[in-house]
Amino acid sequence: MIEINGNKFAKNDNEFTDSLFHPGGTCKGYYKIHKKNIVFLNMQKEPFACLVNNRFNEQFFVSCYVEKQNNRNVSRFMFGLNSLDEKTLGLENSGWIESHKIAERIVKELY
Repeated sequence: MIEINGNKFAKNDNEFTDSLFHPGGTCKGYYKIHKKNIVFLNMQKEPFACLVNNRFNEQFFVSCYVEKQNNRNVSRFMFGLNSLDEKTLGLENSGWIESHKIAERIVKELY
């Protein structure tokens, strides 16, 4: 489970269900680990944000979404994190440096 400023994100349905019965609140969504990023999904399992871990060893959050193109799903990534996604992740009151430290901590824990 990933926790960002009190907002929890589950790896799978079992973790999500388990969060219902533990103190600290229910999960806000899910996450999926990929080779160079961690995608955050809402409760309907639609991507909304991504924690990028690039080849220059930089970690940062960006907004993302999936769109249909020629009957295929295509991932689209923004250059930053919009305010709605910031709030969902629990980063709305975090500054730039603090959000990078949170991203760095998550990457160290999961990779």
